[in-house]
Amino acid sequence: MITKRWMLVFTSLALALLLAACGGKSTPAPTATPVPPSATPVPPTPVPPTPTPVPPTATPVPPTPEESHGLEIIQQRNYVDNVDSLYITGLIQNNTDQTVDALELSLAISDSNGSLVYTDTQYALMDALLPGEITPFAFNVYDDLSDVGDVLVTVSDYDVESVDRVKVDITGSKMFFDSSGDVYITGIAVNNNDKPVDLNEIAAAVFDADGNILIANTPSADVSYLDPGESGPFIVYLSGPADGTDVIKEYKLYIDAVVGSEDSYDIEFVGDETVYRDTYDSFHLVGEVANHSNKNLNIRLVAAFYDADDNVLDVDSLDLPISSLAPEEKCPYDFNFWNLVNYDEDIAQQIDHYTVQWDPGWTWTASTQVKLSTTEEASFDSGTATFSGQIVNDSDYDLSSAEVVVLLRDKTGGNVVATGDAFSLDEIPAGGSADYSVEIELPTDFNKDSVTYEVIARGSPQ
Repeated sequence: MITKRWMLVFTSLALALLLAACGGKSTPAPTATPVPPSATPVPPTPVPPTPTPVPPTATPVPPTPEESHGLEIIQQRNYVDNVDSLYITGLIQNNTDQTVDALELSLAISDSNGSLVYTDTQYALMDALLPGEITPFAFNVYDDLSDVGDVLVTVSDYDVESVDRVKVDITGSKMFFDSSGDVYITGIAVNNNDKPVDLNEIAAAVFDADGNILIANTPSADVSYLDPGESGPFIVYLSGPADGTDVIKEYKLYIDAVVGSEDSYDIEFVGDETVYRDTYDSFHLVGEVANHSNKNLNIRLVAAFYDADDNVLDVDSLDLPISSLAPEEKCPYDFNFWNLVNYDEDIAQQIDHYTVQWDPGWTWTASTQVKLSTTEEASFDSGTATFSGQIVNDSDYDLSSAEVVVLLRDKTGGNVVATGDAFSLDEIPAGGSADYSVEIELPTDFNKDSVTYEVIARGSPQ
C-alpha cells in the first residue's frame, strides 16, 4: 500500500502570531572538428581578384518550411533581463503529421558586419510535441555581446516518437513578481484520468500586451508522476525583464504529459511535521519518512505552501539526506530552500496550509550502504546547533563517501523538530575515520532541554 499523506496546518492562532511578528521584504503580487592537412600540401592555383569584391551576406537566409521539416518557429525575440543578460526566446510549432521528441535547436548570432560571434544548441522546453502542438524555447546567451546583428534559430535535430498523450488539468495557478522584479508562476497539476501520468514537463511563458513572448522556463520544483486522482504543485522561475514587470500582461502553460506506469514503493510519512522560522527568518518544514518497501530507495519529496483559496504560494523539493534508505528505515527531512516565502513577507503572511508528498518519478532503487559509528560533540549557540566529531568506518569495506544526518526529536511527542546533514566525498578505508560537522538552524523559541538528538551515518562501499 502506498501511503501519501497531505497535511493541513497553520490554522492555529499561535502560528498566525508567529508569522505576523516576523519582518521581511514587501512586494505586491500581481496576477567542427578541423580537417588535418595532407602530408604534401598542394599550393592553390592563383586566382586574380575580381574588380569589385562581393561583400558577405549580412542577413542569413532562414530555412524554408521543407528545410525545417515542418517544425516552424512562429515567434522569436531578443530579451534582456533585469541584470542585463541576453536571452533568445520564442515559440515553435509542430506542423508535421508526426510526434517529435528531443527537439534540438541551434542558435547563431552574427554581428552587424555579418560575422558569426556566438553559437549554441538547446532543447525545446517540452520533451514531446504532437502535431499542432506548440512549445516555447529559451537560449541564455552567456557571452557579453556588444554588437548583435542577425539572430538565427533553426531545428538541428529531433526524434520521431509515438507517445500516449493525456490531459492534465491545472488549478490554483498564480503569477507573482518579487522585489527583484523576477517572475514566479505557480499551480497544481491534477490527474483526472483513470491511469497514472508521467508529467514529463510543464513549461511556462509570459507575454506582453501584443501577445509577444518575453521569457520562458520549466519548473524549479514540481511532481513528475501522478496517480489517478492525485495532484502535485509546481513553481516556475522566470528572470524578469529589464523594462520592469509592467510589460508582462499574461502567461501561458504548456504541458507534456503521457500515460505512466504504476509506482510500486511503500513510503510513509511518520508523525507530525514541524514548521518554523529560524533566526534568519527562513522557513523550515521538517518531518520524517519511512521506507516500507523491500528495496533500498533514493527518495525525492516535494512540499508546497498554499493560501486559504488553495493557490500555490511556493514549492520546494529535496532528495533525502540518506541517499539509500534501507527497508524499514526512517530518515528526517527539512525543506528550507523556498523561492518566495523566505523573501517576501506579503506572500509569507498569506500561508494557510501546506502539503508534503513523495515523487515516484524521481524515486528509484539504490545501492546498499553500510551503517557507521560516530563520535559527536554538541553545542547550542545563537540559534544554531553544531554537531562535530568523527565518522568511524567500523565496516569491512573501503568507502568512497559517507553521509551524516543529525535530528532533534521532541521529548514529548517524538516528532522531528529540526535536522541537518553533511556529505563527505573523502574515501575512508576500512578501520579509518573522517571528520564531520553539521549545523542546524533552530526555531527562534528553541529550548534545548525539550529535545533529544540522534546521529545517523551511512557509507558507500567502493
